[in-house]
Amino acid sequence: AFEKVSPLHSWNAGQTVTNCFLLKLQRHSDHHANGGRRYQVLRSFLASPQLPTGYAGCMLLAVLAPPLWFTIMEVRLEKAQKVARQIKASKVAVFTEEFDRIAREMGSVEEALRAVATAGASLAAEGSSKQLNRDQIKHSRRNT
Repeated sequence: AFEKVSPLHSWNAGQTVTNCFLLKLQRHSDHHANGGRRYQVLRSFLASPQLPTGYAGCMLLAVLAPPLWFTIMEVRLEKAQKVARQIKASKVAVFTEEFDRIAREMGSVEEALRAVATAGASLAAEGSSKQLNRDQIKHSRRNT
């Protein structure tokens, strides 16, 4: 069974040089998830897997020091797979600008997912079906 391509399926490289020379191709995951989106407006989400350096640096590292390349990428791949499992289990829409803003403020996708889960549990305990907002998520983080 195949799943729909999402920003979890390709790697980004957020370096400025890569951005300039490759027309925002470093936002690879958004390109694959939204093939019709113009390159000028491609987005970069914290929840997408990230390459250790720009494309040129990755190519050099892979060619000149393959064992080092594999060591670095195996660690990143394990982390990316762990985050992907957490995202799928949470059913939170992480590829939105609002969630991305929260994740960046909190320092990681994992921390933001924990805060969303805590805030959602608090609302459920109150019997509320309201949607979570940014302040509730931040408040739940302070109380944990």
